[in-house]
Amino acid sequence: MAMLALVVLITLIGTYVVSDALTRITAQVKIERDSRSLDAMQEAKAALIAWSTSQAWTGNTTDQPGSLPCPDTTNDGSSDISGGACLGQVGRLPWKTLNARELRDASGEILWYALSPNLRNASGITVINSDTQGQLVLYSDKDSTTTATLSNVVAFVIAPGVAVAGQARNSSGVNTAANYLEGRNSGATGNYTSTPQSPASYPDTFNDQILPLTHADLFSVVEQAVASRIESDIKQYIAPASGSSITSYFSQWGGFPLPAIFSNATYTNGPGTSAQRAQTAYIGSTTTSTSGGLLPLTTTGTYTWTTGSATVTLTGGTAASISGTTCSLVTGGMQCDFNINPTLTGCCSYSMVNPQFRVSAPIANVGLGFVDLPDDVSTGLSPRVTVTNLTGTTRTMSGTSTTGSLSATGAGTVIFQGTHVRNSTSSAARAMRVTIPDVTTSSLTSSSDPFAGWFIRNEWYRQVYYAVSPGLQPGGGGSCSALPATPSCLTVNTLPSSYASTTDKRVILILTGRSINGSSRPSATLSNYLEGQNTTPTDFIYEHRAGVASSINDRVVVIAP
Repeated sequence: MAMLALVVLITLIGTYVVSDALTRITAQVKIERDSRSLDAMQEAKAALIAWSTSQAWTGNTTDQPGSLPCPDTTNDGSSDISGGACLGQVGRLPWKTLNARELRDASGEILWYALSPNLRNASGITVINSDTQGQLVLYSDKDSTTTATLSNVVAFVIAPGVAVAGQARNSSGVNTAANYLEGRNSGATGNYTSTPQSPASYPDTFNDQILPLTHADLFSVVEQAVASRIESDIKQYIAPASGSSITSYFSQWGGFPLPAIFSNATYTNGPGTSAQRAQTAYIGSTTTSTSGGLLPLTTTGTYTWTTGSATVTLTGGTAASISGTTCSLVTGGMQCDFNINPTLTGCCSYSMVNPQFRVSAPIANVGLGFVDLPDDVSTGLSPRVTVTNLTGTTRTMSGTSTTGSLSATGAGTVIFQGTHVRNSTSSAARAMRVTIPDVTTSSLTSSSDPFAGWFIRNEWYRQVYYAVSPGLQPGGGGSCSALPATPSCLTVNTLPSSYASTTDKRVILILTGRSINGSSRPSATLSNYLEGQNTTPTDFIYEHRAGVASSINDRVVVIAP
């Protein structure tokens, strides 16, 4: 009996040891398989972020940094989109579109991918910037939607694992998500789950591994590229950029336009209507109490000539005077007719040698938006200033220029000056006509501009704060000095070492980035966009941050100097 008991005991122990060993092996196998799948998923996530970031640098009007490709619904490795809409919210990872390798999980299956529809790459249809929130939600329970563990997810990468009961992975079902993914992961509800399964039951009726790509994961990287693109593309419209073919606002007007009021243009008494948040609301204001606000990117500003206020003056050369000046509005501009009178050099002799003259024409509101002067007469471009000699043969003009100046009210003056090439001893006056075309809205405001188009189409201007030294605003005098002088320049702390000074900045842009305090946008509260020192713009002191955000994610782009 003792021997029998011993044999039974040994058998039981052996069975336990074998069973325990098999359980441990099964658990170890799952851990290793899951680890291999996770490595592939992490690589896929990195590829998605890299692709989205690269959309800031393709050099097209339709660039959409922050956007993502649609899923692959035909198993060919390419994103599938038609008419601006994804052919499926869930599909395989479009590895060819991502310029990645064919990524598979530990079971040998190509990774699957779910995308928040509002972040699809469809320029002109989707508007994507830091305020574009992910629409996907992750739940901890595969059968319930009462316990969300993660929201604001822009995409999921999913490892399908081996087939479970009811899944037919044959040629007829190769593109059917339910044959690879389980539960709500296979649908288009926007709700997904990562329910873990015990090693002992692997695989069972649910074996999806899921990796989220959150809004913060994506935009903490994308925003760095956007700030760089703003510096290369948007800066050149505002202040001179070395080698740029664009004539900046500063080089034309000698100052910078007034900022738009932050709260009014972004948010008016609640969520606001689309009209209140439209680009047309972004107009400079003379009532703003600080040096900062929003870029005045209005496309509907009214820039009217001040009737009866244009003047013509003689500024050099040999001539007696200007007389008979008549300035009036004509279709598309301001026109001045006047006479240049020769100088009487003796009792009966006259002289007119290369008379120089200036036409000054006041115009309203040009300091409230980004507008361009007409081209100079010498360029041959259109619209351009024209000069006509109404007396006889038209003579050559030399030394011509068209410039502008700004006043504190936001009004401006367009100034044309030049030399009428003439050497005459005739007593006859020269009847002249100068026609100055209307100013035009800057290409900076256009969604079709080759440089600024991506910025306008995706409304990144909603995340850009615009700060200008009072000395460089309209009527400010055109200069500034370091604090505490008045008018003071802007100080920007923690700038890269390539900047010789941090206290002499005339104008800056701040890419405010995604919300990191949990606030919803649009908002009338500046601290829901800016952090740290940047929340107190009245002191003219700002701070720059680069890299991954912690408590501040404001990136400063210095416009000048």
